[in-house]
Amino acid sequence: LLSSFGSMDPEGNPLSYFWTVTGSDGITVNYTSSSFMVSLNGQTSFLVTLVVSDGELVSDPAETFVEIP
Repeated sequence: LLSSFGSMDPEGNPLSYFWTVTGSDGITVNYTSSSFMVSLNGQTSFLVTLVVSDGELVSDPAETFVEIP
């Protein structure tokens, strides 16, 4: 489960989420919900990027590399 838990707007405006998940096979999938489950399809590593927007401002991308043993 990938989650944007902790993302917030100081003014309380609703947020939009844009996730990019790139598997070690180079296939990229995009998601726009605050949290979601990733289908592994045999992949063991992913680059995950999240960008959050309140409709006025857009966050810097937050990236992490996920490796599943």
